[in-house]
This record gives sequence, C-alpha cells and structure tokens, in this order.
Amino acid sequence: MARDVAKGQGNVKRHGSDGASPYRGASPRPTGVRLTDFAWLMKPPNATLTLKEASAEEVDALVDFVGSLYSFERIPFHPFDVRRSLLQLVSDPSLGKAWILQVNGVAAGYVILAIGFDHEVGGRLGTITDFYLQPDFRGRGIGTETLARIEQEAVALGLEALELQVSDNNEQAKRLYRKMGFDAVDRIPMYKRLTKIQAPPE
Repeated sequence: MARDVAKGQGNVKRHGSDGASPYRGASPRPTGVRLTDFAWLMKPPNATLTLKEASAEEVDALVDFVGSLYSFERIPFHPFDVRRSLLQLVSDPSLGKAWILQVNGVAAGYVILAIGFDHEVGGRLGTITDFYLQPDFRGRGIGTETLARIEQEAVALGLEALELQVSDNNEQAKRLYRKMGFDAVDRIPMYKRLTKIQAPPE
C-alpha cells in the first residue's frame, strides 16, 4: 500500500478513486489550488451529489457497502464485527463520521472519515478509511466532488490534514488522488489487531 499525503490547512493526508473502488492513493496540485477547484470536472450537469451523514438507522446499509468494498479489495469480511464497529463510530462524533453518498437520491456509495492525531502534520488528522462508489457511478466525476466535499468537512472539523490508502496496483485511483493533491510517501502501513474479531452469539 502506498501512503498518500497532502499537508497543510484544508489539505489532505492518506486513500481510492473516482473510477475504481475503495479508496485508499500524482503530481501534486499547483500551489494555492484547493480540492474544491476540481469539483466541476467531468460532473454531469444533472447529477446532484448529497453526503448524508449516517446514523444508527443507516448502519445496515453501510455494512452492505463495506461488504462490496471488501469483496473488491479481497479483504476478509466479518459483518457482525463491522456492524458493531460502525455503531460505535456513528454514536461518537469524536471518532469521526460516516456518509452515505447519494446521487439524485440514489445510494451510490459511502465514505468513512476517522479522526486521529499525528504531530507530523501539526495535530488532528483525518483518515479516509473507506471510500467506495458502486460501479454505475464511477468515471463520472463523483469521486472528485466527493473528495472536495470531504476536505470541506475536514476543515470544518479543524483537522490539519487528511490521509488515505490505495492499493499499489490501483492506477486509476492513484491518478485521481494525485490530481487532487495527495502525495505518496515511502512507507507502508502495518497493523496489529489487539482484540478478537467479534462474531454473532451461537
């Protein structure tokens, strides 16, 4: 995985793609250009994008989207564990936010932004852990506008930077992220889970 970073107020730090899936990933955007400056590119004039903040009532829809993302990324999917975690997220704003992406009122995908801290970027850091669009909504500029809108949300939350991850072979996603100002750094993420995966009671 490449770790893509864009530092500075209102900019972004580490993640997928306008035409490919799960969002985690070239040339940096020109100095002074913000993600919102790209929001008009490729977007069909009749497509209205809404970011609907998810509540507990939308968690089951989020779980379905996570399953689609994990299938695309070939990540093991444990729906009971995912649902428990998402309920925790949507119940505690200090952890971050989740949105259902709606295009003309139709659910098209989802985004999760987790809030953490990294002194390297000056403090509070937003990590786009999940970014998924259903296939019919890819390649239409919706991913571009979504990233611009997420940056606005991050600024409103007082975050210093955003980060995301992208699969190293997902060239389409990496092109989008680089166009939007993300820079890859020479590091790879490493994880160690400290708790057992939660399964439904038998």
